[in-house]
Amino acid sequence: MDNMQPLCLVFLFLCSTLLLQWSQGCHPHDRSALLTFKAGITADPSGLLRSWDSATDCCSAWDGVACDAATGRVVNVSRPGLFSGPDFISDASIAGSLSPALGDLFSLRLLDLSNLKQLAGPIPPALGRLSRLEHLLLDSNQLTGCIPSAFANLTRLRKLSLGNNRLSGSLPPSMFTSP
Repeated sequence: MDNMQPLCLVFLFLCSTLLLQWSQGCHPHDRSALLTFKAGITADPSGLLRSWDSATDCCSAWDGVACDAATGRVVNVSRPGLFSGPDFISDASIAGSLSPALGDLFSLRLLDLSNLKQLAGPIPPALGRLSRLEHLLLDSNQLTGCIPSAFANLTRLRKLSLGNNRLSGSLPPSMFTSP
């Protein structure tokens, strides 16, 4: 029995280390999706995405990102730098496009990339895969093209703000029916 005690201690140490790593930090899939979005940004004069560094944890160190504490999955992505204490950024902008990779953030409930002014191009239909999304705020950018028909899949959506863009088409009628 005494021979088993060191083995049990090693086993407990390994289990606790693995559990600690699993329960902390950003899910690698979500980190990759956010870094892909960042790669599509061509200019960030206000430094809004400066903290989005692959060497840091996206759940604890990236501005504008919030995660579920139990799963490490990203649940909120909001305009980074929106509220940063004495460094409040009132006229921030980034240039670039929305990446389809944002549609891979399967636990996302809030996506607020509003008022970034130079965020341009079409809204990726992949955003229609965000089945848990409750708030989608993309207003006051330079988004163009049709509103994706895949938005019909956003059955939990409670707030949608797409104004002050150059979008065409209409919202899918099924967005307004109760499940």
